[in-house]
Amino acid sequence: MPAEDKDVLDVKLNTTLGFNTSGYYKDGSIQNFGPLPPRVGQETSYAISWQIVNTTNDVKNVTVTATIPPNVKWTGVIDPKDADVTYDETKGLITWKPGVVFAGSGFFIPSQRVDFQLLFLTALVHFGQPFKLISEAVLSGVDMFTNKEIKKTSSKIDSSLRGVISSNEARVTR
Repeated sequence: MPAEDKDVLDVKLNTTLGFNTSGYYKDGSIQNFGPLPPRVGQETSYAISWQIVNTTNDVKNVTVTATIPPNVKWTGVIDPKDADVTYDETKGLITWKPGVVFAGSGFFIPSQRVDFQLLFLTALVHFGQPFKLISEAVLSGVDMFTNKEIKKTSSKIDSSLRGVISSNEARVTR
């Protein structure tokens, strides 16, 4: 009996990693304080939320980083309290290391999420305008099936919280 010819194709597909960043003043796990709209000379706090979802392959060495400007302060309030989040005051660098993000996160098992609080002390120079709270966040990790690096970047967040609050509430008043 003759042998059959076969072509074998081995295909490995990277996972699809979703990365969502958002901000809030109310309606979240962290209680914020201060006037809204923010007032010159007064402190107002805001919370930032980072959430990761993952489809098919586990992802290791996951790290998320972003920076805050000098006029924004890190309060140290984090939810969940045991999340691996650090702040480097000299660089204004926030780093979250959730470790491994398992396949199915956000679909079959809970997504990886962390919320943290930032504080802004307004000055007269900020009057009448929204202000930047945090830079673009960069997520990186390695797909454990394909061994390929995955990188995602979110956009920055300012005091409008990407439209969560009205433009009037985002602008500094006297």
